[in-house]
Amino acid sequence: IEDEKVDVEVRLARGALVVTGSQGDYRFGGKLLPTIAGAALHAISELLDEDIHLCLAGLEEVVLGGRIGLCAVVNAIRDRSVTSYIGCAFIGTERNECAVLAVLDALNRPLGEWKLRSEIHYTIR
Repeated sequence: IEDEKVDVEVRLARGALVVTGSQGDYRFGGKLLPTIAGAALHAISELLDEDIHLCLAGLEEVVLGGRIGLCAVVNAIRDRSVTSYIGCAFIGTERNECAVLAVLDALNRPLGEWKLRSEIHYTIR
């Protein structure tokens, strides 16, 4: 974090497979979670062996069953086609990790169908 700018790095790893994503943004009103989610999408993009562009379409806190959750909507853009996916995670003690988990939840199913450069499993550090 530097003055009004923040740079975020997300590292996803399993054994020898490590992918890193990063994203920088200006800190408008302290909204850090979309930047963290964007860095997670960048890391996942590093695994894709297809021409698919992933972008965060929305990130919103919701109340479900008396608990606060974070829902992420991710758009996967391929050629002229856009497919939207949604993922959620309950907010625990680590809000930043929740943004990554919501993105991973959104892309859990399509990642099994997309061509990847390597096998993927998640460990968040």
